[in-house]
Amino acid sequence: MEHKNLRGENMGKSSKMSNGKLALGFGVLLVVSLLGMAFIFGGAQQPVTVTLPASVATGNIDTGMTLAGKNVCTGGASTSFDRDHYDRDAISTAFTDPELYRELGTTKWIAGTEGTAIVHPNIGVGLNYGFVSGISATDFVDEAYGPYNEYNNLPCGSRIDVESMDNEPETGLTTTFYNSDSNAAGQTVAANSAYKVSIKTYATSDNVFGNPYMDSYKAVGLGDIGSHRMDFPNVLALQLNVTAMDVPDYVKVTGTSGKLTFNSMTNSWEAGKQVLSAAEMNKIPCPERVSTEHGSSTSTNYCYEMPVIGDDEMQILIGINTDNSYVPYVDDTGYLYAAGLYLNDAGVLNWGVETDMGADVANDDADSVTIDITP
Repeated sequence: MEHKNLRGENMGKSSKMSNGKLALGFGVLLVVSLLGMAFIFGGAQQPVTVTLPASVATGNIDTGMTLAGKNVCTGGASTSFDRDHYDRDAISTAFTDPELYRELGTTKWIAGTEGTAIVHPNIGVGLNYGFVSGISATDFVDEAYGPYNEYNNLPCGSRIDVESMDNEPETGLTTTFYNSDSNAAGQTVAANSAYKVSIKTYATSDNVFGNPYMDSYKAVGLGDIGSHRMDFPNVLALQLNVTAMDVPDYVKVTGTSGKLTFNSMTNSWEAGKQVLSAAEMNKIPCPERVSTEHGSSTSTNYCYEMPVIGDDEMQILIGINTDNSYVPYVDDTGYLYAAGLYLNDAGVLNWGVETDMGADVANDDADSVTIDITP
């Protein structure tokens, strides 16, 4: 993903804004919060009508008059709407990833860029809009994640700040296999036996593997997909030897996920609220990517929903079961896939680890871990 400083200059991976700019940014946030913090963070939860008179044109907010309950541009002003995205864990770092937007009540998504103002005729004053952060109409991988936001009665000219979180590449996860004795060593096995093994995983500091703002997209009508719950959007694929391993008895998760939860009292997204204690994950149909990217003629794929992975360690508990007659003699593999948003071929927004055509979403590969088997 691209980063810039909050002045709009390209600065490579990340940059720091000046103290004056930072103070101005907080001043703008304070002004807008007094008029309705839901305009910035809560739009996906409780969209509100924003009416900003010209008297509050302060700092980076330039608004028009309100006539007959609807915003218009006056005095030679022109339409401009700029959504500057900042890293919630490093507020002086900005993102310039793609975004999509559309007028509410319409179906076509329009391409935009975070931190670049949208101007007339691409956007209209007094109208209502919804925004999706971090994807374009054709590119759904390796961008920072952001919430879905709606803005009603758009002012003539305004600049607002929108929080985002950095995407963890699959190569950044720390993922380790542990045997039934909780040692990071091979699991000694015999035929017709059950074992409780585990995988421990976490992302690098302040990064997430999978979109942590998935709750916000329920406002667009997205929800569970069959047995795959939106609360656990990622996927674990267990690729087990077709001869020597049976269907796993269970997959459970313990720990704090990277999911963010919206607090309507504070109008903010909060971390650390999805705490799991041996929560059983549903078995789901395997994504096409499992076969196309990691297919094996000697293995069977078993897939399960997974939470978003943050920088707190999560433990994935797996009940493996060996064949009644054959002793496993080769290692197996687990694959973790991150979930995000995408547009299907009909231009409809959806979520998952792949598009309807099996193309990559969120990350361009899975993180892999060896399930170490010792005969």
